Formats: sequence, C-alpha cells, structure tokens
Amino acid sequence: MTEVAPVNFYQVPLETITLAEALAGAIAFEERAHRFYRDLATHVCPQNRELVEELAAEELTHVRLLQEMAEDPDLAEHLHAWMEPPETLVDFAAYVTLPVDRDDLSTDELLASAEAREEIAREHYGYLAELTPEGPIRDLFRFLREEEDKHAERLGARWSALFSIF
Repeated sequence: MTEVAPVNFYQVPLETITLAEALAGAIAFEERAHRFYRDLATHVCPQNRELVEELAAEELTHVRLLQEMAEDPDLAEHLHAWMEPPETLVDFAAYVTLPVDRDDLSTDELLASAEAREEIAREHYGYLAELTPEGPIRDLFRFLREEEDKHAERLGARWSALFSIF
C-alpha cells in the first residue's frame, strides 16, 4: 500500500480529509506520544516512572494498531473515502510537533502537559469515531478514545496522589 503522509493540518480551511489521512495523522500523534512518554520517563521521579513507561508502551501499541489498519488490503478502498474533519483536528495536530522542554518544567507541569495530550486525543478519537462509517476503522477510533480516557484517568489519579488532591 502507498504510504499516506499526515494531512497538512495547517491548511485552513480544511473541508474534507480522507480516512487514510486521519489514520496517518493518528499514527504521527501516537508516535510522538510514545517519544514524549519515553523521554519523560528519564525526567520524572521514580514513583512516576513506572506509569510513564507503561504509557509509552501503550502508545507504541496504538501506533502498531493504526499501522495495521492503514496497511490492511481489505480496507484500501475505504481509506480513500472522504470525511468531514473533526473540529479537534488543528489542536490534535499541534501535539505532533509541540516541543516540550522537560528541563524547565516542574513535575506538576509535566503531568498537566501529559493530561492535556491525553484529553485532546480522547476528544479527537471520539469525533473520528462519530464521523467514520461503521466498520473496523470506527471500532479502532472508539477503542483509542477509551484508551486515551483511561490514560487521562491514570494520570489524574497519579497527580492527585502526588499532590494530595482529593
């Protein structure tokens, strides 16, 4: 299958995108999330390292699931279908290139950044699940929405425990 580059999210206005472009954007986001958490693991205290490493591994699993879907020959015809872009598209895309200078951020700022990343992913995948026709791609976006929701909950719980916020 021909590789599809992520859509240039900064071309405004975007009236439509293909499912292939939506998948390519999600792959780019998840790859960046994996690197974010992998790098973050070296900057957090030991009590947070296990969670961050687990999140890095889960984001890598998401990359693989998305790539499998993008490369599935049975779905090739569907991947060229046009869809309305989700209203979260530009914010979601910003996290692909968003630089994070971990050395200048406190632990709570790092956790807030991670939570914001998970929240935009949850919202974006939720919109994609609504906009995508029934089938395995929609199911994957629903699954990813649930996964990102769990990530946000785990980060929130860790943040609460770390700072005794109840």
